[in-house]
Amino acid sequence: MVSRAALVWLGLLALAIANGALRELVLVPRLGDYPAHVVSVVLLCAAILAVTRATIAWMGPAGVAQAVLIGQVWTLATVAFEFGGGRYVFDLPWETLWRDYRLVEGRVWLAVIATTLFAPVLMRRTTHRDAADGDEFHRDLSWRERRAIEHAARRADRLFEE
Repeated sequence: MVSRAALVWLGLLALAIANGALRELVLVPRLGDYPAHVVSVVLLCAAILAVTRATIAWMGPAGVAQAVLIGQVWTLATVAFEFGGGRYVFDLPWETLWRDYRLVEGRVWLAVIATTLFAPVLMRRTTHRDAADGDEFHRDLSWRERRAIEHAARRADRLFEE
């Protein structure tokens, strides 16, 4: 499972890089910086969900806990790549790297981070139903885990309503 999840993340990384190139070469000149940022985020979130849905069975998380772990590892790898690569490979200043994390300035990049974190669990939920025992997703989770996921979903809904 670990090596397959790592391969999928590398594929997501390639998609994210292509998405960034599309944003800079096509979207920014035609739409401007902020609209291009929003369109790019929406496209990348959709790509993450589509790739995760297509590969979740192949990755083979044995339960919700392993799907949660995949999302956590992907998220840490994404942030580490963004900040590590941005700072030490591309020599970007910290201010530039933190820019997309400022929700108060209308930056919505955190939607990509949230999608990366929750995609494995959400896609496992949509592809793994146990007809005899009801919803396997909820059966595998503790009360606290269900509450944390529901709380995060409500917060995400509020972000997109504004």
